[in-house]
Amino acid sequence: IGVAILAFNIILIIRLLFLKNTLARIISIGALSLAVGAILTQILFLSSALNYMNESTFLFQKVGFILELLVFTYGITYRYKLLEDDKQKIQEQLIIQLSENAELHEKVNRELADKVKERTLEIEKQRDHIEKINTDITDSINYAQYIQSSILPRTEKLESYLGEHFVIYKPKDIVSGEFY
Repeated sequence: IGVAILAFNIILIIRLLFLKNTLARIISIGALSLAVGAILTQILFLSSALNYMNESTFLFQKVGFILELLVFTYGITYRYKLLEDDKQKIQEQLIIQLSENAELHEKVNRELADKVKERTLEIEKQRDHIEKINTDITDSINYAQYIQSSILPRTEKLESYLGEHFVIYKPKDIVSGEFY
């Protein structure tokens, strides 16, 4: 059973070696070092004339285990470096995107400010035009009042012709068109 498991692990390790992923290759090298240590330990144990175990019997297994730990540590460090590189790339892309968004925001603000200026000028022109029309109309009405007051008889003249009398004259605005 141990030989079958070892054979399966070696096949799996070899398949991992041929992947184009660096991290998979690092993991397979670590597992391979442990497998080689285990194989060498078994060979040493089986070839031993006395067929007993001592410290030197497990030396290759210990070395394989230590190599596996070192390679796996390197693999974890490599994976961490990949994650940090990805994080750095994402941060750079985010900074670029934020800069583009800020530029777009400024462009939209400038366009809106230009539209506000344009519409303000348009409103000011309309206001000036309305003020001019209002001034013209008011001047015309004042002139009509001048004409109207020059046509209507003076109070002294009416008194000399009529004696005691009264006049109701209350124009609504400047010029009266109602009655005298």
